[in-house]
Amino acid sequence: MSFIKGKEKDFKENQKNKSPNIRWMLVLYDLIVYAIIAVILLVIHGSTDKLTTIGILQQVALSVFCIFLIRILGKVYGQVWRYGGVKCYIRLICTDSIAFLLYLCLELLLP
Repeated sequence: MSFIKGKEKDFKENQKNKSPNIRWMLVLYDLIVYAIIAVILLVIHGSTDKLTTIGILQQVALSVFCIFLIRILGKVYGQVWRYGGVKCYIRLICTDSIAFLLYLCLELLLP
């Protein structure tokens, strides 16, 4: 009987811990790396199709929204990367592919 009560207690504790376990420091690091890459690609790199400042901000906002929304929904930031292995990287590649498709669709649909 005590064994069953112990299992019920463990089950209730697991249900309480179902909240998203997001590692916010990893999100912050990703945002910093993304900001550096965005500056290099959109500001420093000169191309024939120069974007205006508003255009740059729109592109950055749309891509940040798509990338980080899909990564959070795909639970990329809930993993332990140190011990994750191949499964973590496959999840990251899949979520980023979905984010790319979402970004592409939104960029084509929005004026």
